[in-house]
Amino acid sequence: MVGASNNPVFIFTIVLLVILIAPIIVSRLRIPGMVGLILAGSVIGPNALGLLPRDATINLLGTIGLLFIMFIAGLEIDLNQFKKNRRHGIIFGNLTFWVPMILGIIMGRIMMGYNWPVSILLGSVFSSHTLLPFSIVSKLGLSKNISVTASIGGTLLTDIGAMMVLAVVASSSSEPIGTYFWVKLSFLVTAYFSLTLWLVPKVGRWFLRNVAENGEVEFIFVMTSLFVCSYCSILVGLEPIIGAFLAGLSLNRLIPDGSTLMNRVHFVGNALFIPFFLISTGMIIDVRILNGGEAWAVTLVMLGIIFLTKWFASWVGAKILGFTADEGMLMFGLSINQAAATLAAVIVGHRLGLFGESLLTGTIIMIAVTCLFGTWFTDIFARRVALKMDVAPDSGDIPDRVMVSLANPENAERLVDLSMFVRKKNSNESLYALSVVQDGEDSESIVSNAEKILSKASSRAIAAAIPVIPLTRLETNMAEGILYAIKDFRISVLVAGWSGKLLGLGDTFGITLDEVVTRSMQTVIIAHVKSTLTATRNMILAIPPSSEKHAGFTSAIHTIKLMASQLGTPIRIVMVSAPCRDAETLVSRTQPAVPIFFGDSISRWRDLPDKLASIATPNDFIMLINQRRGEFLWHPFMNRLPGLIADSFPNSNFAVIYPPLSKNTGIPQGEAESHPLVRSYIFTARRIRLDFDQMNMADSVHELIKDDFANDAAEYNEIVSQVNKMLGYAPLELGNDIILFHTYVPTLTSATVFVGVNHAGYEHADKRSRIMILLISPTGVNPESHLKTLSSIAASMKGDALSVLLSATSPEEAVEWLNNNPIR
Repeated sequence: MVGASNNPVFIFTIVLLVILIAPIIVSRLRIPGMVGLILAGSVIGPNALGLLPRDATINLLGTIGLLFIMFIAGLEIDLNQFKKNRRHGIIFGNLTFWVPMILGIIMGRIMMGYNWPVSILLGSVFSSHTLLPFSIVSKLGLSKNISVTASIGGTLLTDIGAMMVLAVVASSSSEPIGTYFWVKLSFLVTAYFSLTLWLVPKVGRWFLRNVAENGEVEFIFVMTSLFVCSYCSILVGLEPIIGAFLAGLSLNRLIPDGSTLMNRVHFVGNALFIPFFLISTGMIIDVRILNGGEAWAVTLVMLGIIFLTKWFASWVGAKILGFTADEGMLMFGLSINQAAATLAAVIVGHRLGLFGESLLTGTIIMIAVTCLFGTWFTDIFARRVALKMDVAPDSGDIPDRVMVSLANPENAERLVDLSMFVRKKNSNESLYALSVVQDGEDSESIVSNAEKILSKASSRAIAAAIPVIPLTRLETNMAEGILYAIKDFRISVLVAGWSGKLLGLGDTFGITLDEVVTRSMQTVIIAHVKSTLTATRNMILAIPPSSEKHAGFTSAIHTIKLMASQLGTPIRIVMVSAPCRDAETLVSRTQPAVPIFFGDSISRWRDLPDKLASIATPNDFIMLINQRRGEFLWHPFMNRLPGLIADSFPNSNFAVIYPPLSKNTGIPQGEAESHPLVRSYIFTARRIRLDFDQMNMADSVHELIKDDFANDAAEYNEIVSQVNKMLGYAPLELGNDIILFHTYVPTLTSATVFVGVNHAGYEHADKRSRIMILLISPTGVNPESHLKTLSSIAASMKGDALSVLLSATSPEEAVEWLNNNPIR
């Protein structure tokens, strides 16, 4: 057996058998799998059965596992939550760090006879904790509870504090502590921390955006960053686990929690390297030490300290922060668990010869007991808190079923990534991947290519542990195929790709997508995704005026904030018109909680591309909340705006989101009877001219307005001045052959609409349009009223409006049809 124990194949076989069997056995005893692997390591190690030596192979793989633990801990810290509730986190973090630290130091000095540095290191063993039972509170819907966020903030502080203590003590073991030591350590640590936290995110964002072509390259880059940071930590005199933790913090925002890349990191770490570390840790334990009284005494004292101090810190913290008794006990259940940071400190201390076998054994037992009791306490008091809060599912959590429509293999994987970030993290629903093929002569080969696209895209979602249902539909009408799939599978959110091309003649995304947007009632996201989403630095969101009145506004905001939360990015809001307090309140209150920055605003839609150019960077994700044609808040320029933005930012990620409709019109409840889309008589025969075939636009406009304003020379000159300015801008295209100009005049008291028909067509921007509409509104008009008028005009121009205007024999005939045009 001695020869076999040195055989690498034998070593790997035994370890894999332990990794496979040990968690299954201990789970039946309600013992955490982590504890089972440690105990298994102690049994097969050199101090018990002697199946495996703790040689260089085990040490190498165990060290990698330890680095993985600290790296994942840095990746999983919710930096946004900590920033938002930093006061609660700082108060509780200081309590749960210093109270155990002080008693741990006293134990080291009095009971163990350690010197001050080693006693401080022992104190740090008690001060840190791991949020092992966090999944319990998450499943109960308490992850945003204030006591839970305080525990998260406290975890960040305690882990960083414990790691810094470990760094100082480990460095001081190799050289004497003096002024030079502190100056050198302070300088090197500050420089290392600053450079890592500044450089790694920049390099990572650039690499993921410009170099990484597939998941394998992304993973290798992440692993390289982990080990480079860990080795640089050694060079400045720190333990490599400090570098691993710092690498996790640096890449935190670049590796979203639900992404394929995060799943790969978890899979490799949890399936292989971390179990190796736990088994190698168990091999250190000499179970024969438990025969003596010293090990038991140390173990009992350690258990007493950890339970007493963590309970006291939670109780005092709850009193100071005004939490209930149950919330205080919930904090205790979350903070009692000792795992990664505790084990790391003890292993390093043992390797440096600072801690003996009895302390190591006591720590292992303490980890096992605290993990068991912590899980139990958390489960009990989380349920009590949930019952008292009457926790219900967030009404904003509407996107249950997400479908991604795929057609282009070049952006299929990026669209799948976007759809995964729209999907709720813990959703049990599958992701629906759809490819619609137009029926024709070569449909079989096209279907085959579509299935290849679906297969490749689906594998990306499956790699992120998200179930996928691939769908292929053969339809004569592509839009019909997408709409039928939405209806058949009761989809809540549709994600579709777009080339970003600027179209004309009233089109926004093209015939297929425009029809899907117009006829659907669900949330629709049309995305122009040029680079990996994980490189996103900020999300910039443009919100139209009066959007808060739309029935689907909060649902759209929830979807956007869900993306931002999973990408780990803040949202910068740009309001079109003056900032609206109601809209800001709704945006702030809608879950999930992410950093929101208000203050940017523009006066009109056409200024948005210039505003974005002044604030956006290539790593920003630009989003626009848009409205369907003819909706309550629709504006004609909205059709053209997505193309203008995509054309202005060809290399940036950009998406347009259409909020869901509660009814076919999307009109807020209570306004249906008075809304101009339902019954509107805005056209008059004397303001419609059908005989402008020989006139250009300027002459036609002057001819249209002269009868209304010629009697007042000052008013007429003011309007002519405004109209001349207006004609200098590109018109709004309401459809094929129909354009609209609109302006404001201070002397008017109500909106006035003019229509001119030129059968030969008006020339504009290398195009010709035969119908020109002129809307003149009062300068002080309510933006909402102005939008309603625009929407009413757009609705009247649907269907056969063009043919009616071109064939009408009199203005009265045209007016009769326009004012009674049914809403389509």
